[in-house]
Amino acid sequence: MSSTTLKHVWEIPRVKFTVKASSITLVLLALCTCFFSKYTIGIDSQDIKCIKNYSIFLVEKKLERLERGEIYSFKTKDLSPFYKQGTIFTKIIMGVPGDTITVDEQDKIFVNGVMVGEGLMYAESKLKQRKEKFRGTQILGKDKYWMMGDNRFSFDSRYWGTVDAKDFVGRSHPIF
Repeated sequence: MSSTTLKHVWEIPRVKFTVKASSITLVLLALCTCFFSKYTIGIDSQDIKCIKNYSIFLVEKKLERLERGEIYSFKTKDLSPFYKQGTIFTKIIMGVPGDTITVDEQDKIFVNGVMVGEGLMYAESKLKQRKEKFRGTQILGKDKYWMMGDNRFSFDSRYWGTVDAKDFVGRSHPIF
């Protein structure tokens, strides 16, 4: 076989391969673009997890409504020096607009009279503030939500207050 004929024989499979590979690449790119326009991945890299046993969340960006007891991701307010403004947190909605939140003298947290958690572990040790500052009763205003992790060591609304509805990123689904 001459070198011209050999070159011609290899040229056809290369063209077919290039066309197929390009097509598959475009389809995968379109699928990824579609997926990431609706979802994002959230990672909790802390040693003590806010949502027990989970480090990775699928965050559904579309928010139709915010529901008590469900897990959501949101942008934080300024929590200096611990976190920058806009840091994404993932917590459970424990209180919704109109709910009464109470943190009592035993550091137990109640929503509408039902205990939902306990502990002010970080008040004095990390925040250098007396626990009394975080105790008391409040009624959640319009578009205000009380967010908590599911363990007593969660850095959540008991320390920095409510989350505004406009700051929610999406509903979070635990994966791993």
